[in-house]
Amino acid sequence: MGLAGERIAGRYRGGRAPPIGVETTYDQAIPSSDYVNNSGATEASGVTTKATLDATHYGVYSQVGNWFAWKLNPDGSILQGTTAANVCTATP
Repeated sequence: MGLAGERIAGRYRGGRAPPIGVETTYDQAIPSSDYVNNSGATEASGVTTKATLDATHYGVYSQVGNWFAWKLNPDGSILQGTTAANVCTATP
């Protein structure tokens, strides 16, 4: 499971590109199977946290089965866990 991969036709989950240029500002390799938290697109089931999304903050995550992996902001660690409500928080 990873947060980097190949985009499909430049689109993101929900068919919408995330706001404020997340793709060009942070990671041009965010695949369509992953999520940009609080981008306005549909979140994964059970994910309730809305991370700050601006020029210096973001939350990205991936789901495989009941496992999630996420990263907050450029200097954040990649965390993982099975509790959807913890996605894009500091709690794994």
